[in-house]
Amino acid sequence: MTIETEASQISYLGNNEESFDFNFIIPTADDILVQLVNLSSGNVENLVYGEDYSVTGLGWPGTLEDGTQAPAGGTVTLSDGPITSSYMIIIQRTDMPFLQKYDLQNQGAYFLETLEKALDMQTMYLQQLGSSVNQTFVVESEPKTADYTADFTTCRHRNIKLGGNIAITLVFPGPGVYTLKISQDATGGRNFAFTNPIRWLGGVEPGWYTDPDTYCIVAFRYDGYVIDAMGDVFFGPPEDEPTCP
Repeated sequence: MTIETEASQISYLGNNEESFDFNFIIPTADDILVQLVNLSSGNVENLVYGEDYSVTGLGWPGTLEDGTQAPAGGTVTLSDGPITSSYMIIIQRTDMPFLQKYDLQNQGAYFLETLEKALDMQTMYLQQLGSSVNQTFVVESEPKTADYTADFTTCRHRNIKLGGNIAITLVFPGPGVYTLKISQDATGGRNFAFTNPIRWLGGVEPGWYTDPDTYCIVAFRYDGYVIDAMGDVFFGPPEDEPTCP
């Protein structure tokens, strides 16, 4: 088969439903991770396959009656029923071991489908590496002294240092959870403001650290329309303050 999407993860805001679709290959039940995010507390729960949810569509899709390839993907159904908009569900293909399990023998049977599956696995490994890069913090090399656009298109986590008072514009490639770390330089006293409308927890934007060499970390949930700040904002130093896991 062919792999028609780079996606290996999809997320949904709770909408009083219990079933959620995914549109990419997940080879086996060992390769799926379903997480439930409490948007009020920021708590993330790893759900257990067979207990907390069931899933259809694992493995490679078959062939339709007209000879075309069936769509990849399937459906995750929660065991405890529908979730509300206070929750987000994340469905993803987990990190698979980098193994080559196909053994083609000289003078043996040769099936193109076997070779194609091996190529599919190589493609999924590359997607896995790309996803890992996307989960790392991108660190801006120079302190920001002018208005800044935090573009999360290539990375879900960005890290900037302030060198002056600036306005920050958030740009998201699509629905998901994104993290921004904002650091003060050695001078401190740098102020910033978001140009996007943001729904803050409790309805109030937090007071930000401005002391020299301090930082704050805030996670945003974007559903395609609204930006929500998730849970508590983390601050540091001092070292006894909570830090982003």
